[in-house]
Amino acid sequence: MVKQEVISLISRLPENATLEDIIYELYILQKHKNAMVAIENGDVFTVDEVKGLLVKQ
Repeated sequence: MVKQEVISLISRLPENATLEDIIYELYILQKHKNAMVAIENGDVFTVDEVKGLLVKQ
């Protein structure tokens, strides 16, 4: 599954994409996956909760 996702990601990049471009896109993909897991687990704050935390400081 992961291999296929990487192949798909790379195939969407322009032909002149650099290795740095590919690494960046892989980094963003992993961050997105981590965020989705956090959301599923409820490990997130609402906007109001964040505002409350900022006001306390």
